[in-house]
Amino acid sequence: MTASDLTDPARLAVALAAAAAVFFMWRILGTSSRSWRRKCVYAWRMRRNRAFWAAGRPTSRRAPRLKIVVSLTASPRRLALLEPVLASITAGQTRPPDEVHLNLPHTFGRTGEAYVLPDFLARHPVQVFRVEDVGPATKLVPTLARVTDPETWILTVDDDVRHLQHAFERLEDAAVSDPSSAYGYSDYALWRRWRPGEPVDFLAGFGGCIFRRGFFGPDFKAYFDTAKSNRACFFQDDIVIGNYLALNGVPCRRLAAQDCDLAMMKRRGCLLEQAGGDDALSHGAGSGMDTKTRSLAAMAFLRSQGIAAEARDQAASRRRTSSSS
Repeated sequence: MTASDLTDPARLAVALAAAAAVFFMWRILGTSSRSWRRKCVYAWRMRRNRAFWAAGRPTSRRAPRLKIVVSLTASPRRLALLEPVLASITAGQTRPPDEVHLNLPHTFGRTGEAYVLPDFLARHPVQVFRVEDVGPATKLVPTLARVTDPETWILTVDDDVRHLQHAFERLEDAAVSDPSSAYGYSDYALWRRWRPGEPVDFLAGFGGCIFRRGFFGPDFKAYFDTAKSNRACFFQDDIVIGNYLALNGVPCRRLAAQDCDLAMMKRRGCLLEQAGGDDALSHGAGSGMDTKTRSLAAMAFLRSQGIAAEARDQAASRRRTSSSS
């Protein structure tokens, strides 16, 4: 730009806009945190799908074939932002759950913050239970103590994910088809990559997981007490739960339903903006470890206690990986 350009308002405006664009890209790609960048992406997807979610109530409902209890927890900060999640798992489902259990401690163990119950809870069919804080597993473990019917299915969800209309219906379809397995929409591939129709190593909580209450026997409490004494296990409940299921011969299966799979969840902005916050477990909050490191550390601890379930094909997969590297 020359000195004469500075006196031309049009050229000056173009130059300033270009400089602002360069600064913005530098801010996103350069000095900004991973958390900040993720929040921007999630917020953009939410804005792009605002009309979709505003008109998202299903026009028809399917009659229940199983008893399904949705179970979740939230941190104090995220509890205030929970209403879109509650709307999506109740009025937003073609197969709404029979009950919704919201497990909330009196204080949040990670920070000592007290919980303040928001007024919007009264607008949704949710039951609030005050429980002990046992980490991320608070979304499931207290519910196992209350729900004793072995034929009831417990569907766990996260506090930062909206659910597409057919999500629970597809999980129920799978559970009816084969009640000997647990189901979800995502997984941790520590040893083997997901292939449709085949079991996975561990289910990941994103998108929801459904378990038959009968999968958890009287020995689960002692098992969980041992596991939660380790920091990695405490913050990696998906691995702890999946390992227990494997110990008891329960396969975990990831669904491939196109109308509510991972690609569709991403496209429709199911992850809320707070999922990119610095308090997200995926960013190492609480444990100081990323998800993969935390998962491997959790398995290492379970192995050291003699309570790790590792199938022969998993061990063989690790040997093949080692020999090929």
